[in-house]
Amino acid sequence: FNTNFLLSGNDSLLRASIQNLDLRYEFFPGRGQILSGTVFYKHFTNPIEQITRSDVSNEISYRNVPTAQNYGIEIEARSLVSSILHADTNSFFEQLTIYSNLAIIRSTVDVSEIIGASSDSRPLQGQSPYVFNAGLYYNNVRYNWNATISLNRVGPRIAIVGNVNEPDLWENSRTFLDFQVSKSFWDNRAEFKLN
Repeated sequence: FNTNFLLSGNDSLLRASIQNLDLRYEFFPGRGQILSGTVFYKHFTNPIEQITRSDVSNEISYRNVPTAQNYGIEIEARSLVSSILHADTNSFFEQLTIYSNLAIIRSTVDVSEIIGASSDSRPLQGQSPYVFNAGLYYNNVRYNWNATISLNRVGPRIAIVGNVNEPDLWENSRTFLDFQVSKSFWDNRAEFKLN
């Protein structure tokens, strides 16, 4: 219903494997605060991607590609609002946490052996070049209230890999805004949530 494509499997798929290398630094400047930075690299062998079939019209399936790589950086920050404002620990701001992270990712897929590929490499299917998250979290332990508002932004990405007859289908960048409020009852045995 979402894509107007039929979906077929592929019994010839190989198991994908990933080798990860991460280097992370964390700094805790104050109560309820964290600043961190990560550099990462991932090497994929036989990654599986969703593709349009060249032999059948309007049908998508799955295929292994020989290799792919992801590398990039991630920066994260989180703090109690009371720590930022130097407010009293009994204040309303003690119950608020603000957070954010940004990941910048570059990916390359080796498509040099694939017939009809327009170049020797392209981005990995489904991988955005950036992901940004930010939010505000409220937690009232005394009255069992929680609330979260979060913003998420993802960059443009290949949704379905094309073929000789059709180009890659791209998903535009988009922003999500989510809100949740919850209240616990009966000694945390029941909970009401609104999303």
